[in-house]
Amino acid sequence: MAEQNTVQSALLNQTAENVANTVASARINGTVSIGSLIKEAQGNTAIIQYTVKEAQAAEVTKLELLDAKGNVLTVSPVYVPIEGQAVFTHKIPVEEAVE
Repeated sequence: MAEQNTVQSALLNQTAENVANTVASARINGTVSIGSLIKEAQGNTAIIQYTVKEAQAAEVTKLELLDAKGNVLTVSPVYVPIEGQAVFTHKIPVEEAVE
């Protein structure tokens, strides 16, 4: 029998909204906190976006998303030199595992 998804889109979409709402802040290079986030869900994907200014960091080597208690939810090692400012976007898809 062919594998098929059993979780309905509505649940995946609601879970993506919950993920977006759980993110409270971003942290750059382990020290610079950014609380001004644009958070949304597009279908089953949570999208978190924010701007880093050169005055905050000349280069970004680590991105973290945190919850309201300061718990780290995601860690992304990167290397992005900042000239002026840069917009970072995290896209977190919510999908059913099919085995």
